Amino acid sequence: MKVISTLTLSLLFCISLTSQTIPIRETNPLPLGVLFFDAAQLPNGDVIAYGGGVPAANNETWHYDWETEVWTQIGDLAYPVAQAISVALSNGDILSIGGTDDFTGKEQRSQLFKVSTQTWEEEGAYGFLNPVYTRHSALTLPDDYVLMTTTNGDFTVYDPATGMWSDQDAPAPLDAGGSPMVWLEAQEEVLFTGAGGQIFEPGAPPTSGNLFYLNPAQPLYQDAVIRLLDGHVLTMDLQLSFDNFVTNYNPVTQVATQVAEIPFNSGVNSRSAVLMPDGKVLTYGFGDLANLNDTKLIQVYDPATDEWEYGVYDDFGPSGAPRMFVLPDSSVLAISIVNENIDGSMQNRCWILNRDEGSSAFETGIVASARAFPSPSSGQVFFPDAGEGDLLKLYSPNGKLIGEWRLENREVDLSSESLPNGLYFFTLSSSDRPPVSSGKLVLVK
Repeated sequence: MKVISTLTLSLLFCISLTSQTIPIRETNPLPLGVLFFDAAQLPNGDVIAYGGGVPAANNETWHYDWETEVWTQIGDLAYPVAQAISVALSNGDILSIGGTDDFTGKEQRSQLFKVSTQTWEEEGAYGFLNPVYTRHSALTLPDDYVLMTTTNGDFTVYDPATGMWSDQDAPAPLDAGGSPMVWLEAQEEVLFTGAGGQIFEPGAPPTSGNLFYLNPAQPLYQDAVIRLLDGHVLTMDLQLSFDNFVTNYNPVTQVATQVAEIPFNSGVNSRSAVLMPDGKVLTYGFGDLANLNDTKLIQVYDPATDEWEYGVYDDFGPSGAPRMFVLPDSSVLAISIVNENIDGSMQNRCWILNRDEGSSAFETGIVASARAFPSPSSGQVFFPDAGEGDLLKLYSPNGKLIGEWRLENREVDLSSESLPNGLYFFTLSSSDRPPVSSGKLVLVK
């Protein structure tokens, strides 16, 4: 793999529970150089970043090749937008929703990025007005319906067959509107993490359903919300109070339990979290608010042990919570919100975590332990590390569960499944124990 980068930063030395060494280095910046852009990951692991800008939004789209680490400008947006949110559909297309074009009015429409053509198409509009153009939240449901809510509890559903939205008066998530949402596969329900937790049980189609508060209310935080491989949900408090609280929500019991606190928390909008293929959670971002060139941290949480590993690095990193994406080799791309250069120009600097120059991330400590053969595969896959009758679960690069299959003779045939080509992460487990191994699989049909 050819890596094009200009600056190699110092290594991160994890000084806590293990002597793990994770590399971090700067890579090519996002050429936009703007605030309020959005970004999304494609099925092959590449990333697109689009829109953003002040005082008016732009219509540019940039494509990041994870192997060459090069940004290339591609087709323009259907209309300029900033502060939009996006979700991925099962075929890899990206739906961009809401936002603003000039920071005085609100966009009440959507646009779709077609992976097959690398172009944008305008989709339907929705009727209600969000009080602001931020703090709306969206989630892809089964069959590619998309649920979107706003800060005042408005509720609308996107129908992929028509490209249109169906506004709903009820049910609405009330004072949890705009809070992060998580789809709980086993329970077939949506968890809203705001207002002590609310559960939405969608109907068929999901333009109707049942909505209720968790009783009693649970300590759920909204600043970083991660669905773990075992189906639990990790929520983190990153508010300016500098509380380091973390809870683990069990969807079976509907109870959230306090777990090990974050070793360091620099406040709201300063750190981001991402789920790694091995089930650990990595946080990265801004360091000490009082000492801008001190105390930059990467922190890794292991749900299996309820412990954190952490370490410091010397060079200046993101000035806020970066956008982070797990790449096919288990490294992480971090895109800064924006950094001001010495000459006053703005730049979205980027970093690669967990990949040495020209090496594989599987040599650096955050690894996938299980093997799939062959990979790439056209559908018939053998798992030499599996037990007889193990349950295979496939996940998208952003952690969404795609499906599950029971292995026979440590094999599975995915050739007849409606799975798009691209990268998947997987776990293997038996009926009486949680996932014990994980790995990656590339499908090419």
